[in-house]
Amino acid sequence: MVWKTCLLVADEATMAVLVQFTNTSGKAMTVKAKLAYVQASVEQTCPAPWGTSATITIPARGTRISPLDTCTAALTPIQAFQAKAWVAPHDGVQWAYREHSPTLHVQEASSPVWADQS
Repeated sequence: MVWKTCLLVADEATMAVLVQFTNTSGKAMTVKAKLAYVQASVEQTCPAPWGTSATITIPARGTRISPLDTCTAALTPIQAFQAKAWVAPHDGVQWAYREHSPTLHVQEASSPVWADQS
């Protein structure tokens, strides 16, 4: 199982927090995931179920992405955003490793800028 978290700029005022799962094995896999984001150095929780523990099954050699409306936020000028995702086995009892997206910097009166473009 390979997974990555990302931010998607949905329009000029909104972003979405997403996680993409790719199952490289020959059998379906079920995992649980939790999403959050950091805005101006403060962690923000996404709504349930993705902000607490969503269960998803990825078919053999398949890819799934969390729904676009899972977790959204307003793009606030002069702030930075970063998505966070935790993924664990569906029967796991503890969240362990987490992934962060690249940082998105929202400039005043301009389009959002990714950290490596600023």
